[in-house]
Amino acid sequence: MAKLGLRLKAIAKQVTFSGQPIWDCCCDHGYLGQYLLEQDACIQTGSVVNFVDCIADIIAQLNTRLSQITALQGRWQSHCIDVAKLPLAEQTSLSHTIIIAGVGGELTAKMVTALNQQFAKHKLEFILCPVHHEYEMRTALAQQGLRLFDEQLVKENGRFYEILRVGCYGQDEITPTGKKLWHRVGPIESQYLATKIKHYQRLGLGGQDTAGIISAYAVYLD
Repeated sequence: MAKLGLRLKAIAKQVTFSGQPIWDCCCDHGYLGQYLLEQDACIQTGSVVNFVDCIADIIAQLNTRLSQITALQGRWQSHCIDVAKLPLAEQTSLSHTIIIAGVGGELTAKMVTALNQQFAKHKLEFILCPVHHEYEMRTALAQQGLRLFDEQLVKENGRFYEILRVGCYGQDEITPTGKKLWHRVGPIESQYLATKIKHYQRLGLGGQDTAGIISAYAVYLD
């Protein structure tokens, strides 16, 4: 079975298996998608996992590795394409879970925007874990009318990651700084808030108007 770190495990837990196609985008080595394929819920519901990356060598290595695992045969597909060009099924009745992780927040938002525009009649659910620019990504997602299902903060190897599950049918609004993240402000949350505030303070020293963003994060330190 594929072994995952804290970040990828947290992303995997956000997947709700219901037989829907799952898209592991910017898949790197594909360990997240492989882990999902090995889950009983994925097997029982017949969900197909699609691996997506625009780098041919990554897809070739992934194909070689997964093809050697007999139990996975016929349950996955790979695509060497840009995320914005996902070949989603024509049937609008199908829901799709699209996982985008490991790229910047602004690029993530552009990918989500492109997919929403192309497949406005589809039921799309996104699980997102950007490596930076979370505030900007969140703002862009909210402007698209997306809603929040869940969000989580994870610390792994000294780095912080926000994980969001969003879609048109989410129960809550998407806020620029997060909201569910701060229901309990413990040591990890406090460290993350301090990191974000310092980042925007540095940008402010460079001439950017970041006072409002700093205040939005600082309120959770009170």
